[in-house]
Amino acid sequence: MNGLIVLAQEFKRRGHTAVVAGPPSVVAAFQAAGIEGHVILAEPESTDSPSVHSRLRSSGIATPAERLAWTRSEISVRERATSLALKLRQYARLLSPDLIVRDATELAGWVVAETLGVPHVSLEVSAHWSIATWDSACGPAVSELREGIGLPVDSGSPSSGMYDHAHLMNAPVSLVGNVDTLPSTSIFIAPGFFESTGRSSIGDLRFTDRHIYMAFGSVYDIPRDIYEDVVSRASNIWPVVAVGSQRLTSSVYRDGYIPQGKFMDNCRAVFCHAGRSTVLTALTSSVPVICAPIASDHHDIARAVERVGAGFSVHWDAEEILQSLEDIARGDNGAADRCREIAEEIANLPSPGEIVDWLIDHFSR
Repeated sequence: MNGLIVLAQEFKRRGHTAVVAGPPSVVAAFQAAGIEGHVILAEPESTDSPSVHSRLRSSGIATPAERLAWTRSEISVRERATSLALKLRQYARLLSPDLIVRDATELAGWVVAETLGVPHVSLEVSAHWSIATWDSACGPAVSELREGIGLPVDSGSPSSGMYDHAHLMNAPVSLVGNVDTLPSTSIFIAPGFFESTGRSSIGDLRFTDRHIYMAFGSVYDIPRDIYEDVVSRASNIWPVVAVGSQRLTSSVYRDGYIPQGKFMDNCRAVFCHAGRSTVLTALTSSVPVICAPIASDHHDIARAVERVGAGFSVHWDAEEILQSLEDIARGDNGAADRCREIAEEIANLPSPGEIVDWLIDHFSR
């Protein structure tokens, strides 16, 4: 979502009206960034809720890949996109937008754009899924979504068309891997993420020694005892900045929200769940990443980090995590050098502002 906020801000700076419509949490996030928003449906159930976990268990879902496919089909498409599409279509008809911009895993924006005859742009927010992958994992659900809003369905490929106008890849080619699976409309763009500064008490805090940054977002439950053990033991060796309950000592800074970009300078390593925003923020600043995947696309992103040599994918085991941090800190595995190469690759990508200029020109014509 924070990558979409940056694009909305760039459109607004150029004199366009940028509007978001969705559930309360999404609208509130955009409004905090100065973007107009309208709540058009209730807050959806979290994909990490007990009831969703219960449904996963009863369905016999076991592997991370199976969980991701099930969650996207049953939650993202059949529940969220279906409930949003009809409300969004009604709202969009009143708004008469010239362009609809969505995250690549949010399909209501795509089908509503088609019903209105409006061009649509998707921003990658996950490990990329090709049309073939969407069809194989979610084909029946996508067909139901299109039928429910009155659109024709391609029985051979119900997901065809979702990337038709422009697809923004806000990651370097090296991290994406197999670019042959990308849609022909793909445009590579430097990652940029909105970070609020008003929710943190950090001020001008600085460590004199290189620190470790640890963050696991607010969406997923994590093995809390292991996380606290890693924070405690790591802080005996290095300064630590960690998202969590507020506690400030000589070696640990804790806060419920931390604008992570603020702490990438002088950062020795990032320990996270392989959330895409955190990983790309770290790599933009040449910082190696230790990934402990939890759910969703985390395992795919963690494998990509390890594949390019920018860090490690680890299990939720305190000894393994701390050993990986020590390996990174010693600097003898080449991760720091590889991260500098990736950071240079990112620096050469067009900025979000440059891409918005292109979108305005392209779709105006």
